[in-house]
Amino acid sequence: VPGGTDVILIVVCHLAYMAIINSLGDLAAAAHGVAVKIEALAYLPGAAFQVAAATLAGQYLGAGDHAKATRSVLLSVAIGGAGMTAMGVVFFVAATPLSAVFLGESKPEVLAATAPLLRIVAVSMPALAAAMILGGALRGAGDTASLHPASCVLALRHGCTHCFATPQRPWAFLTCMSFTATSPNLRRKKALGPHRRRYAASARSGWSPFPAH
Repeated sequence: VPGGTDVILIVVCHLAYMAIINSLGDLAAAAHGVAVKIEALAYLPGAAFQVAAATLAGQYLGAGDHAKATRSVLLSVAIGGAGMTAMGVVFFVAATPLSAVFLGESKPEVLAATAPLLRIVAVSMPALAAAMILGGALRGAGDTASLHPASCVLALRHGCTHCFATPQRPWAFLTCMSFTATSPNLRRKKALGPHRRRYAASARSGWSPFPAH
């Protein structure tokens, strides 16, 4: 139940966030849409490693091999994080050319608005990768309850977004995008906090930081 309600809350909050973005006008909505499509080049591979971490954590914990569960999750974070971080570097360095591939030369105003969004996304890639993959590992280990309470941070994101999202501030959607990039990381980092000390100890003792359910 906690895992299901967490997902429902995330979906509802993202829909509400999209309503705020769309209220900023056609330019902001178009730039946001293009940036999210380009961002998929990074977060979809990360989602694959999220599923892999969940599967391996659950499989090895079920077999009673805590050491392999820990190593498999760490390896998933390392490989998935490296890939997403590399894409983040590409997003930051080549934000304008990448946007031009999707937009062409016919919409220079959307192109100019999309490039800064990609650079914001680029900065968030390492933290987003760790949050996605470790969150998947916790779910695979059966620890869905620890992720649910931290979802209340989404309310803070929407409150701040409402404050900035006004027609008199054309830069507002950049700030909104930054909340999109960082708030999921804040939620998962808060949820993962109690596991960090045990996580470091597991490398020496072979004990897994993920509770076996």
